[in-house]
Amino acid sequence: STKYIIVEFDAWTYRGTDNIWASFLEEIWTTIENEMGEDDLKWHRAGSKILDERPDKYRSEKEATDDMKVKYGFWRSVCELAIVLLVIAIIVLAAASSTVQKGVTSLTNNYCPEFFCETNDSEFS
Repeated sequence: STKYIIVEFDAWTYRGTDNIWASFLEEIWTTIENEMGEDDLKWHRAGSKILDERPDKYRSEKEATDDMKVKYGFWRSVCELAIVLLVIAIIVLAAASSTVQKGVTSLTNNYCPEFFCETNDSEFS
């Protein structure tokens, strides 16, 4: 089904200036973006561009857009999974490092050669 978008533009506001065409185009795009939604408009532009670049692969702009959405969704999921795995690895490494540090501290507190402990105590007293 065809959807019509009505754009309201007051040309008299820009009478006598060079900004009339730029303002008119800006009003058209703003109205379309508000009506369609920013994301849908971006997908439409991307689908149109890919259709121009690969007319042999896609029969319509909708087919190109849908294919791009599927690929984007896949790669977004892969990236999200990689980030989650990276965060888990950082947490595990931080916990392991903390455990090793505690073990080293307890070893040095429990085992101190007399000559070293006496020297240390007298130097810092």
